[in-house]
Amino acid sequence: MALSRVEFNRSRFSSMSRVGLLTGTFDPVHLGHIAMARAAIGACELDEVWFLVNPAPAHKTGVTALVDRMAMVRLAVAGEPAMREGAPDGAADPAAHTMAEFGRLMAHYPDTEFVFIVGIDVLATLDTWNYSEIVRSLSFAVARRAGGPEIKSDGHLRVQWLDLAEHTEASSRQVKAQLRAGERPAELDDGVFEYIQERGLYRVAA
Repeated sequence: MALSRVEFNRSRFSSMSRVGLLTGTFDPVHLGHIAMARAAIGACELDEVWFLVNPAPAHKTGVTALVDRMAMVRLAVAGEPAMREGAPDGAADPAAHTMAEFGRLMAHYPDTEFVFIVGIDVLATLDTWNYSEIVRSLSFAVARRAGGPEIKSDGHLRVQWLDLAEHTEASSRQVKAQLRAGERPAELDDGVFEYIQERGLYRVAA
């Protein structure tokens, strides 16, 4: 894998806005996702983070309805002025979560520098990605546990490491298991938890 460490310097891009793209199923969104976005905003000097909800994630079945997952993201970021669910109105919609769709989104905002926010587990799979010019032009903000290992690189992809000290063990799988057991997951925003209760999501089938 070809990675290089990049230190962000706002003065280099003074005429451009900088936006983080945090993509995923968000089934459900949890405080670990918010922690990643906050860390990226600080480390990469981002103006905003857009949570792009994958409507049809490959290799996953039984995914909660898109309308519910989007609603939960909106609730989770409601108190975060630099975070939003989706791209602003009028933008290309990366519905398929493919690099071609992300390329169209980026073309819609030529004066914006985009940074992909991912976990270290996703970074480990980058060798399977289509290494198009789109990928090579991006910067990656990669979340890891504080003090965790870096991946050595030979300089083709640009990476800013995010050391997370909070919510490092949060996972949607664990949250769903707790909900199905009738527990109140600590890693859920209050508004998201109330929405789940009102909608009867993640209940054990009778």
